[in-house]
Amino acid sequence: MSFLTTDSTTIIILLSTLVGLLILRIIWMTLKQKSPAYQNIPSSTSVLHKDVNASTAYLELLRDVAITVNRENFSSAIEQTLALVCQFVGWPIGHVYLRSTVAAQTLISAQAWYLASPSEFAEFKQVSENLALDDDNGLPGLVMTKKKPVWVPDVRVYPKFVRKEIAKKLGIVSGFGFPIMMGDKIGGIIELYSKENKNLTPDFIDLMSQVGTMLGRVVERQISDDALKQSEKKFRSVSQSANDAIISCDTNGEVISWNHGAEVLFGYLESETIGQNLKFIMPERFRKMHQMGMDRMNSTGEKRIFKTVELMGLRKGAIEFPIELSLSDWLQGDKRFYSAIIRDITERKAAEDTIRNSEVRLRHLINAVHDTICTTDGKGIITSMSPGFETLTGWRPDEFIGKDFPQLIHPDDLPRVMALFQETVLNKKAVTFETRSKSKSGEYIPIESSAQALMEGDNVIGTISVVRDISQRRKTEEERKARELLERTNKELEQFAYISSHDLQEPLRMVGSYALLLENRYKDKLDNDGKEFIQYIVEGATRMHELIHDLLAFSRLASPEHEFLIIDVHETFDRAVKNLALLIDESKVQITADKFPKVKGNVPQLSQVFQNLISNAIKFRGSEPLKIDIKVTEKENKWEFAVKDNGIGFDPMHADRIFIVFKRLHSKEIYKGTGIGLATVKKIIERHGGQVWATSEPSRGSIFYFTLPKI
Repeated sequence: MSFLTTDSTTIIILLSTLVGLLILRIIWMTLKQKSPAYQNIPSSTSVLHKDVNASTAYLELLRDVAITVNRENFSSAIEQTLALVCQFVGWPIGHVYLRSTVAAQTLISAQAWYLASPSEFAEFKQVSENLALDDDNGLPGLVMTKKKPVWVPDVRVYPKFVRKEIAKKLGIVSGFGFPIMMGDKIGGIIELYSKENKNLTPDFIDLMSQVGTMLGRVVERQISDDALKQSEKKFRSVSQSANDAIISCDTNGEVISWNHGAEVLFGYLESETIGQNLKFIMPERFRKMHQMGMDRMNSTGEKRIFKTVELMGLRKGAIEFPIELSLSDWLQGDKRFYSAIIRDITERKAAEDTIRNSEVRLRHLINAVHDTICTTDGKGIITSMSPGFETLTGWRPDEFIGKDFPQLIHPDDLPRVMALFQETVLNKKAVTFETRSKSKSGEYIPIESSAQALMEGDNVIGTISVVRDISQRRKTEEERKARELLERTNKELEQFAYISSHDLQEPLRMVGSYALLLENRYKDKLDNDGKEFIQYIVEGATRMHELIHDLLAFSRLASPEHEFLIIDVHETFDRAVKNLALLIDESKVQITADKFPKVKGNVPQLSQVFQNLISNAIKFRGSEPLKIDIKVTEKENKWEFAVKDNGIGFDPMHADRIFIVFKRLHSKEIYKGTGIGLATVKKIIERHGGQVWATSEPSRGSIFYFTLPKI
């Protein structure tokens, strides 16, 4: 059955050829008997019988060869075919050369032999197996060159027969070789040798050609099997060394291969999985869908093969995990199989989640930031803009995406800004600069931009900038400069006042002294007007001296020599009262005070505060006996002092004016003074970190408040 199914075509062709030859032979004999032209051609019934017998033997040989090459493996098929042929023709030596897989034009021994007497031809075998033959070299080489059977009547005298010496020694005479054909290519050579000079018929040569063609199929099959085995070996080697899982199954979904990577990934050994349905590595919710897909593909031939897809796998112990699967199908004969490469993507998924969450947080952060975050491409085209852009300029971000950023820059600033942009893009340098950006209203807003190159690998693809409105900063800076200028001016004025006050005292003393001298020496010679004039001079010099003295004290309040220490306020109060003792006694003033706290301050200056407030109350006393009451109230982080009197009071509208230098509410003829006392109080209290203010009503007294920080 195997012979009929595999080589029936060849046998039918051979049988048809032989039958045709027999018919031609019969026609020939008939013509010879009837036509005088054929009378001289020898003919007999024995010749016909001989031809028929030979044809039958040829058919039997071809049948046996066909059965052999179909049933046996490569080595057995070659050796048994050699035996059948050699025994058929009665030749003692048969040998096969195959084409080298390394050098296509070289023949090497297949070590397949038929030896009628192994011991007799052992030396010939040894020489032949160690011999590699090229085209046109020896009998096999000649067959290779001519690509057809070659018969050498006497190899001992054939010039290119490299084994002629051993042939002479062993008495080998005739040689016959024919190719093993694989289509139109030669896969090998069969050589036959005899110790007799054999005559070969064309039919025999044709018969050997048919045998060579049959053996060509064996060689093709062997080459294909070797290639398949090598491929399978390589595939299995790669499969077993791969870190990924590589799994193959049949159309029923049953596992046929399971590599080491699959063992590691799913936790099952190969022996546990072969023949099992793939469902055991799928979560339950996916199994029905998987089976439906398999049934559809198997019944319709439909292919729904994805190059790569992400799914969930099921590890031993019912542990689900994310996988990436690449699936393909393949055919072996008429059977379809499926192979999958599976990779655990747990870490990648975690990384993707981290990146995604990071991007979300970054987006929330960008949206929450009041500054504008802007990106451009390498040509300055805006590619993204954060919501802060609308707060800054009044434009929505989408109104400027895709536009040139220079449209926003003040024309006077544009050359400088573009130079910085080019420096960022070309030199990958981070820059920070100030410029003016146009708003939707048409006004230009002062901004600060910090820009750097936006990289993709080693390539600059654009810029990213953080832009902020610096209008308030500019205003604050201007205020700071104005404040510094004012402080510097005040210091200069204080210095000038100090110097001037100090330098003016001596001339005033001289004016006053000489005025008194004139009065004493020439009082008898002066009339009343002269005496009055001299009195005006003396009084003016005295007032000027007092004014200069107070200015000098006022200018020195901020001097570094007045250090702050932890002090008892009672000490400063007592010191002020002692300094005013004579004035207090003359005015018959009643002074009461609470218990004072400890603060951080300067004793002389705080004494000056109490002294000025008490003397001010005495100066502006009313007709009733003067009472001064000093209260202390504890606040959250400060002490509040209140100096209350029952004097003449003042209009509340002047409550702020009285603390300004030289600002007086009364003429100096009525109430003497320089107009510096309360200004001095204010400056001292502010220097101590406190505040001062006053409340009053005319004829109802006044209350002067000041605060000092707690320790």
